[in-house]
Amino acid sequence: MPWNLGAGAIAYPLAVRWEFPEWYLFAISDECPPQQPGDDDYLTSAVALCLWRVVERLVADDAFASLPMGNPCVVSYCNHYDDEVVILRVLKWPVG
Repeated sequence: MPWNLGAGAIAYPLAVRWEFPEWYLFAISDECPPQQPGDDDYLTSAVALCLWRVVERLVADDAFASLPMGNPCVVSYCNHYDDEVVILRVLKWPVG
């Protein structure tokens, strides 16, 4: 969580780890476009865009409506090689 909370402070903690060995093989191949100075690498950018589109589709289809939500509730991810949390969507935010 980007608010420096431990798992015990989160109402409905859920963390999922996915691994895609093929992506690593692509990233180290000559087919992967080189990283430009100051930019994320090609694969990181492509995955971020893909995840964002999936989450936006799920929100549009009201797929999160049946889930219990803490306050705040966000959909986020973190790459395996850094600790930077990327928030894709805020689903619920405290009011007042």
